[in-house]
Amino acid sequence: MFSLVDRSLRLRDNGAKGARRGKEQSVKGMVAWSFGQAEKEPNPCNVLLGIEAYRILKEEEKNTGEEVVLVAQWEVAAAIREIIGFPVPYVVEKHRHEGECLNSKEVMAQAADIFLNLGITEVIPIANPFLHLFACRQFVRRFGFTPLRRKIRRLGFYGDS
Repeated sequence: MFSLVDRSLRLRDNGAKGARRGKEQSVKGMVAWSFGQAEKEPNPCNVLLGIEAYRILKEEEKNTGEEVVLVAQWEVAAAIREIIGFPVPYVVEKHRHEGECLNSKEVMAQAADIFLNLGITEVIPIANPFLHLFACRQFVRRFGFTPLRRKIRRLGFYGDS
């Protein structure tokens, strides 16, 4: 559904209709990064990140009337889909360069391509607030977007990662 985004991005489009734009409604982006890695995903931290991403997305849409376009790293997208039953519109599954590990910068790079295509300038980063959120806000800023701060509840750690 995003014809200007190169399919080689290794990004899955789950049928999002695209952002509704117009004078009466603006659109924000949201990126949800995973935290920790487990043999079986989603791990407990990624489940909590998925719950927080969905909660913030719904609150934002309700409180502002603005559409929020969600891009999630695959581990968080799996949690949102399995726990809540919400189909995440855009899922970052793999690095664009074969053989390279998917990392936070690459997740933002793939999200940035989508947001630019949709005319989005403001992005809500969702990440573990203790260790990861600061860096993710910096990625949002470095890619030319305005990071929007929203309260993310404490998530704890996943000791097996």
